[in-house]
Amino acid sequence: MSSSTSKNLKRPKPKANFHSNAFDSSSPSSNSKLNSFLWEPPDHIFPSKNDFFSLIAGLTIAASVALVCHFFANSFMNTHPKPFCDTNVDYSDFLSEHCEPCPSNGQCYQGKLKCDNGYRKHGNLCIEDGDINQTAKKLSDWVQFHLCESYAQYLCGGPEIIWVQEGDVWNELDGHKLIEHTGSDSTINNITKHKATGIIEKVLETRINVQGVKEWKCPDALAENYKGFSCRVHQWISNNVQVILPVCVLVVGVILLIWKVRQKLYLSKRVEELYQQVCDILEENALMSNRANGESESWVVASRLRDHLLSPKERKNPVLWRKVEELIQEDSRLDRYPKLVKGESKVVWEWQGRGVGLGRFSHRSLYKASERVRVVQQRSARGIVVQDYDGNAISVTPKFRFGALSTLATELEAIKDGLVVGIQRWLRNFKVETNYPEAIHLVYNVDESYRDVDMLLQKIRLLLQSLRELSNKIMGSKNAPPGSRRGPLSIFMVLGLCCFFYLLGAWQKSGFGKGDSIAFEITKQTDCKVFEDLNFEPQHKDLGIIEPSIPKTKVFKPCDVKLKDYTPCQEQDRAMKFPRENMVYRERHCPPQEEKLHCLVPAPEGYRTPFPWPKSRDYVYYANVPFKSLTVEKAVQNWVQYQGDVFKFPGGGTMFPQGADAYIDELASVIPIADGSVRTALDTGCGVASWGAYLLKRNVLAMSFAPRDNHEAQVQFALERGVPAVIGVFGTIHLPYPSRSFDMAQCSRCLIPWTANSGMYLMEVDRVLRPGGYWILSGPPINWKTYYKTWKRSKEETQAEQKRIEEIAESLCWEKKYEKGDMAIWKKKENVKSCQRKSDNICKVNDADDVWYKEMEACVTPVPEVSSANDEAVQLKKFPARLYAVPPRIANGLVPGVTTESYEDDNTLWKKHVNAYKRINKLIGTARYRNVMDMNAGLGGFAAALESRKSWVMNVVPSIAENTLGVVYERGLIGIYHDWCEGFSTYPRTYDFIHGNGVFSLYENKCELEDILLEMDRILRPEGAVILRDEVDVLNKVKKIAAGMRWDVKLVDHEDGPLVPEKIMVAVKQYWVASSGNSTSNDEQ
Repeated sequence: MSSSTSKNLKRPKPKANFHSNAFDSSSPSSNSKLNSFLWEPPDHIFPSKNDFFSLIAGLTIAASVALVCHFFANSFMNTHPKPFCDTNVDYSDFLSEHCEPCPSNGQCYQGKLKCDNGYRKHGNLCIEDGDINQTAKKLSDWVQFHLCESYAQYLCGGPEIIWVQEGDVWNELDGHKLIEHTGSDSTINNITKHKATGIIEKVLETRINVQGVKEWKCPDALAENYKGFSCRVHQWISNNVQVILPVCVLVVGVILLIWKVRQKLYLSKRVEELYQQVCDILEENALMSNRANGESESWVVASRLRDHLLSPKERKNPVLWRKVEELIQEDSRLDRYPKLVKGESKVVWEWQGRGVGLGRFSHRSLYKASERVRVVQQRSARGIVVQDYDGNAISVTPKFRFGALSTLATELEAIKDGLVVGIQRWLRNFKVETNYPEAIHLVYNVDESYRDVDMLLQKIRLLLQSLRELSNKIMGSKNAPPGSRRGPLSIFMVLGLCCFFYLLGAWQKSGFGKGDSIAFEITKQTDCKVFEDLNFEPQHKDLGIIEPSIPKTKVFKPCDVKLKDYTPCQEQDRAMKFPRENMVYRERHCPPQEEKLHCLVPAPEGYRTPFPWPKSRDYVYYANVPFKSLTVEKAVQNWVQYQGDVFKFPGGGTMFPQGADAYIDELASVIPIADGSVRTALDTGCGVASWGAYLLKRNVLAMSFAPRDNHEAQVQFALERGVPAVIGVFGTIHLPYPSRSFDMAQCSRCLIPWTANSGMYLMEVDRVLRPGGYWILSGPPINWKTYYKTWKRSKEETQAEQKRIEEIAESLCWEKKYEKGDMAIWKKKENVKSCQRKSDNICKVNDADDVWYKEMEACVTPVPEVSSANDEAVQLKKFPARLYAVPPRIANGLVPGVTTESYEDDNTLWKKHVNAYKRINKLIGTARYRNVMDMNAGLGGFAAALESRKSWVMNVVPSIAENTLGVVYERGLIGIYHDWCEGFSTYPRTYDFIHGNGVFSLYENKCELEDILLEMDRILRPEGAVILRDEVDVLNKVKKIAAGMRWDVKLVDHEDGPLVPEKIMVAVKQYWVASSGNSTSNDEQ
């Protein structure tokens, strides 16, 4: 049979034949028919022995693969969860894959889970219903408030309601409060009642009355907190009436005694004054009568003199003038006799003494005489010569007028006679031997030839000094000059203050201050052991006691108004002294100690509190940053616009003039920005930080920096908008950030020479970029074919620059992911094994995070080793899970002294601290405090507890503290290294709230605390807040300095109580500006 025929053969259909002879092999005809009837297969249709074993092996492998696929399909692709095991069945005897165990707080029936009342289903668990718990807490607070308030009223003498039945409370709540909070579902109401009851019984006292009804009562210690101030005062008075009554009687007696003494002193002083005035008038009247040769009367009517000298009020007091008359009667120089005046009999007084100035001489007379000598000194310019007893000139001037000579000579003679006679009388009374009368004897003379004016003045000063010394020697302390002795009034005032503070201390000691009774109850319950074998012998060496120095309060004056934008370490005048190569002159150059300012940097005139976020992103007050140059230079690029009294920021930039949102959308098409993989970003050469501003609404936190250059105040604009930024530059010093910090970095026409210095700046970006991070370059030299002429550069130069950048990026193990238009994006490989570096220039450093003031090198920073190319060098969770997850640096033991447990304890502690801060300052956590700084961040616990889109925290890790800034960045937060002995890299008035934990203890012996506080004042906005946590001794020093800085300062106890040595200092900076006399806001109001 030929092959062609065999191909066309059809297999015959067998016919059914059940007779045995149909297949009889003995018949030849039957064999042929069988061969034709049954098709004979080829010889090679069955496998050989070797092929058979291969076939069996293949089938086995295929079956295994099918089983594995089936397993994974059932495990990962099956959308039908396993049913729950019934509650009343012991499922331990069944296979675990058949059903899920029924969770606690739930009932399972026929594979379905139903949570108990008060619990809700969450996955395969039953968890407590948060709404019910919250409502139960509100109800318990309401019950506690009303019961304790009622009991407090009872304690203060109100209605007698002590124990309240549980049913009465729920009846009052069911009518309004309970339905308002939980709705009308009776089941939910009962559950809420049950939970609220449990909370209430933990706080209030509970009992069962004789009727078997449960009753509640507020504890006495807790009720003390609900007493009003008037009630506390009333109770304190009642309990201390035995002390108060004698003290009140004493105070009243003291007041009356003071009044009597003051009246007596006033009367005595006034009588003396009137007596002197009478003597002066009579003496002058006698002198005028002598000069007139008797033409005028030498006597004066006493009643007229009385009416002339006394005020209408004094005339009503007959005692005053009677005492004056007694002194007149005792004075032998005065004659008192009746005389007929105009037809009426009057008592007249007449001066009978010899000469002038012979009245009752006293300490007051000496000072009066010295003042008359001052008149002589003033009139000496007219040519009068004053000489001493020996004829030596005291004062002289060549020009004089003879008309005034005789009058002044008469006055000098009167001074001479009065002093000599008066002093002799007092010397006789006090029996003091002295030659002062001779020493102060005055004569007058005229001498035109004497012209030494300096000696004149010196002699007059000696004369005045002699008069005062004589006065003090005669009268002593009895009639000392005013202010040299304490009057009775001062003594009684001190006594009154002592009584007042005694009463105040007694009130506080009595236990009626808020919370004191609670502490007293706890103290009574404390189980104290008395040890009888205590050894009180000293167990230390004898050391000298060093008295603590008490610092004096120093008041700091405002700086000059031209320093309103002062940045200590980036000042232009100092910067120009440094070389411009590699931007050295734009780096930090801080002043030495002797050049530091010790004054308060003022705010500009018209300064206002910035707009709240998010409005501050788009608007800034012109008065806060009064610089308009960017509105002109960057007008086409939509950086900033000036509108009235505000700046408007449209969101544009040099490489995104149409807005940052569209630019970020393009980035998001390549970079996973939306899912939380990218949290921290670095903007080099940020301008006004619009890129970082618009990243914030995508929950990405950008650290922006730019130098202080001819683009004036660009970083100040950024911070005024509420965007994180610092003054910085790519120069010769490392960036102040740890390695592997940022998920993304960008240069948007930042004009940084990336290829210079063997690619050193790109290597620095590689150091701070996390493995798997992205680098964006928009602007030169990208798209050089289109813009090389606009850049005024040659095609070859720009092409070579981009090629060199790509070569450096490849050597850094960066993979180019995108290039379109003006933008190119590279991604850093996840680990070293996935890409063998072409550069062998690996940095030989022990700590890649030790970068403060360390010079950059053109070398590649190593990353953590991995076991395979598929592993990630740094495994971070997506944000916000990253915030409280254990950072890789801690998990791998790279932070000395910090373990996973201590890290979690630190988080718990800072949540507690921040809650205490919010009780102290209600604005913390709100948009009022947008820009926040933590001066000693530690592990970032403060910033994590404060995390909110309403604010951001600049976590500062001091250069002398433990290096934990890498942990801060691994939590999805931002920060910077800094030394607080120097100025911070920011403009004045850029932070709303500054927090410091242990900062001043850390720097107490490193630099002046005053310098740190002045720097804090510089960067703090007017009416900004400060909270410092430190040891009490250190905070007392800080408070003393801050008191002179226009801060309102208060020291409060630790949240755990007054026995904790750590305290909290709370301060608010007063509002004041440079223009209106540097007045505070209170002054202006």
